Amino acid sequence: MQRLAMEMNLAETAFIYPKDDGYHLRWFTPVAEVELCGHATLASARYYYNPLGR
Repeated sequence: MQRLAMEMNLAETAFIYPKDDGYHLRWFTPVAEVELCGHATLASARYYYNPLGR
């Protein structure tokens, strides 16, 4: 995830990943993992609840 965030070179990149109890989020900057990112969380929720932008 860190390498992909580095390639994306955005302020923060969120990753949705499956776990036994549902889905979880992790947030990365190009150089480190961060504890939380509001706008990346909102963008992830938008995609999760409305895939392919419909």
